[in-house]
Amino acid sequence: MLAPSIIAASSTNESNDSTTVVTEPITVPVDALGNYQVQVPAGTDYSLIVTNTELSTGTKIDNIAVRSGQTLTQNITAAEQILTGGATLKVSSLLTGSFLEGATATILELATTQQANPEGIITFNDLASGTYHLVISHSDYVNKYLAFSVVSEQVIDLQTIELNNQKGSVIGQISTDSSAELANTLVYARSTDGSVYSAITNTSGTFTFPALPVAEGYRFIIVSNLFDSAKSDEVAVIKNQTTTVENIVLTERSDNFGSLTGYVKF
Repeated sequence: MLAPSIIAASSTNESNDSTTVVTEPITVPVDALGNYQVQVPAGTDYSLIVTNTELSTGTKIDNIAVRSGQTLTQNITAAEQILTGGATLKVSSLLTGSFLEGATATILELATTQQANPEGIITFNDLASGTYHLVISHSDYVNKYLAFSVVSEQVIDLQTIELNNQKGSVIGQISTDSSAELANTLVYARSTDGSVYSAITNTSGTFTFPALPVAEGYRFIIVSNLFDSAKSDEVAVIKNQTTTVENIVLTERSDNFGSLTGYVKF
């Protein structure tokens, strides 16, 4: 499986075109000889994850960068595939302390979701060793994002994750003087506590964050293969209100495809 950049994977999607940005993991077919190939938009921070559930083994290769027009070879040997691990956590309300039955946790690199039991417990098994990113959700609360590391033959306890229901929304607009498409441009919001939330623009360049924790000092940053990065600083999110971010003007740059190829030895 090929996982996208974590910023792309965690985005709120206004409009999605996989020719511009990959936002969900791609299942990559492997033939009888172990060969594979997949075409992706040029970019960095891809991850390649191989898991054999029958043998409980796997590997996770991070920081894969595919340049424009490049065919990158990434081979995976049997020796690199070691025993998998797992993770467990509890989900509770920040305000009441009660466990949140029905909350969900999704591993963004795998698009794998588990639901909390009546005690708020969520467990993931058969994870290849490496770093993953979780989004924990409940319909009445603001999503929580966190990173965690899996160790071979261990189940990592992520302790209790508390969700907050104090939230506001944000809407914004990007524009450009060029003829480049504005759809599917990544926008991410970074709060002063280091939390990161992301969204993708629609065809008119509008982006929306429907639920962000109430706070001052958010930064909204544009990330794209088509445009140079740009940002808007010091944005406040106010409880039960919608904040409008000032228009962000982008400068176009060139964009092309690359591909990833190799073999997997079992």
